[in-house]
Amino acid sequence: SISSERESHKAATMNPANKPERPTVVIFTGNSNTGMAAIQALLKYYQDKVFIRAVVRSKKNIPKLKDLPVEIFECDLNRPQLHDGLFKGQVNAAYFATPQTEDRAALTNKFIDLCAANGVDYPVVLSVTAAEAKKSLFQKQMSEIEEYAKAKTGSPIKAQAWDTGKNVLMPIVLRAPAFYQNLLGSAAEIKEKGTFTYPLQLGYLPHVDIDDIGRAIAAILVNPNAHGGKTYNIIGEYSAGNQLASIFSRTTGKNVRYNEMSKEAFLALLKGFGVPDWQANGLVDHVAFFVEGGGQGIASDFKAITGEEPTKFSQFVKDKMKPYL
Repeated sequence: SISSERESHKAATMNPANKPERPTVVIFTGNSNTGMAAIQALLKYYQDKVFIRAVVRSKKNIPKLKDLPVEIFECDLNRPQLHDGLFKGQVNAAYFATPQTEDRAALTNKFIDLCAANGVDYPVVLSVTAAEAKKSLFQKQMSEIEEYAKAKTGSPIKAQAWDTGKNVLMPIVLRAPAFYQNLLGSAAEIKEKGTFTYPLQLGYLPHVDIDDIGRAIAAILVNPNAHGGKTYNIIGEYSAGNQLASIFSRTTGKNVRYNEMSKEAFLALLKGFGVPDWQANGLVDHVAFFVEGGGQGIASDFKAITGEEPTKFSQFVKDKMKPYL
């Protein structure tokens, strides 16, 4: 494990009775998109309630986190010699950013097992919208995770010193759709050509601001008892292609026209960007699931978790995308 502030952090987290002043939450990995969003939300809303241990799989990812008031810890699930100390102190909740690798179901399930073995009551894992449909590869991978989490729910776990949990495993699943941020890749086309091209046909795609995912993760990590064993949907809104183009038009003040893209063209585009074949095919099929009418009308649980409304896509474009348009 590594941390430029390890000893000062250790001293700060212990009171004279050697009991942590407040719990530590683990973010695995801290340099991932959702992990970073969760850290930013924890620092903004809950910095006085928890300490943050941000995990990196490699030392090369440290620079992304080194200026933040977090403990940095190196760990790789496939290298058991690095596991020691991952959950030291009072850790009852930990978030795992499902990796963008083909073996992500196995890795996420391994993380759930690691939590149980170390007395962490509440592993929080990321899934996808409508995972139960098991139509796309992504849904099949995530349903495997969800089924494993459900099978482990309520099983006894190791008791920790100062444990405030129930000593049973209570995994928490967050189902998320595509991120608004994915459409930043269309900014150049919108700016240069006045067009927005995407394979939506007449379908409606659910999507969400990644910062809202981070906000929901943070809220759960600081109060996991209220969420143990639950599955949540975090959705911003559903949008059709022409609606997205209309939002770009209103934001930029110029006419932006929606162009349809075939599944084949979408697949070729992704592969051209270097996306691995399994992931490119999986994404094409996942988008097609919604375009063809699957997973529609799912209510978002974001307000129930945070007390706030999810970010609208129009607000995201105004706040975070307009500078690129």
